[in-house]
Amino acid sequence: MDFVIILTMPRCFLREATPYSGHTARNFNARYGVRLILTYNVLTWWRTSLKMKRIPGLHSWITDLPPDIREAVVQSMRPRHYDDGEAVYLLGEEGHELYMVESGRVRSCNYSLSGKEIQYTVWQAGDCFGELSLIDGLCRVHSAYVQGPTDLLILHKQDFETLYAEYHEIAVEINKLLSRRLRLAHTVVDDATVLPMK
Repeated sequence: MDFVIILTMPRCFLREATPYSGHTARNFNARYGVRLILTYNVLTWWRTSLKMKRIPGLHSWITDLPPDIREAVVQSMRPRHYDDGEAVYLLGEEGHELYMVESGRVRSCNYSLSGKEIQYTVWQAGDCFGELSLIDGLCRVHSAYVQGPTDLLILHKQDFETLYAEYHEIAVEINKLLSRRLRLAHTVVDDATVLPMK
């Protein structure tokens, strides 16, 4: 069964893309964990849209910080290398770190009762993830595994809390990131609710 999404979202939700190709759809699937099937009208719109901008703040809360604060955050992070298939963290674990992908890829996923993997997204270079557990103190809600050799920058909880308390701009950028990810999640849920499952 195909899970179909008809694009009703603003074009700013899509990364920069050339006119539609199957490769673009696969990238969308890898990024957001959703199979994308486009109708004729959407294909026509896509072909006539020469520029599709990546939505600001959807992938990283660090990028748009003022330069001095961004430097303070990056200086507080520590590099860590992972080999292909290694777990960054597992569902249910306590969260003591957040991450930025320096190189490589990290997929977030869960598993159904039958053992089928449900992939949510794939984080790529420059993307941040793992913030939720440091903010609300609850356990990880999914597992994260690297795909291929991957280098991450790690920010420990204590350092995060120090920076968070010192610079209010960090809270502002994290709010933007989480709000925009929530908007994307609402779009997926809305489409899944109203579209036929045949």
